Amino acid sequence: MNNSPDDLFPKPDVLAPDYALDGTEIVEGIRFKKPDQETENPINNPTGKDLRVETAKWIKANPGTSNLFFEEAKKCAKKGRKFGINALAERVRWEVTIEWGLPFKVNNNHNPYIARWIIARDPSIEPFIRFRHTKY
Repeated sequence: MNNSPDDLFPKPDVLAPDYALDGTEIVEGIRFKKPDQETENPINNPTGKDLRVETAKWIKANPGTSNLFFEEAKKCAKKGRKFGINALAERVRWEVTIEWGLPFKVNNNHNPYIARWIIARDPSIEPFIRFRHTKY
């Protein structure tokens, strides 16, 4: 028996390294929406890692779980409800660990970049996601 939620969903789109739409950028083959503004916040990233790269690697390593983030975001947007990515992450954690009984981990520092990945996949979701300013 396989204990991975990643087998339950199709893999997310992985694009060619040189393909980026206006307002987006490609990092490790994953398309992200560029933030409108960036501000330094070393408290959220004390090690100075490039969290875009870390998140892109996580998305590629966890395609099914990443797709669950996307599907849950679409549900919220369809209902016309605004939501924060941290609330969405907790919803996904609940679904995978409590409802499915499977192990699940995602670093909270990845959440803003997961949100930007979701928007790059479906820009119609953007009006429903609340953002803070982020420094890559």
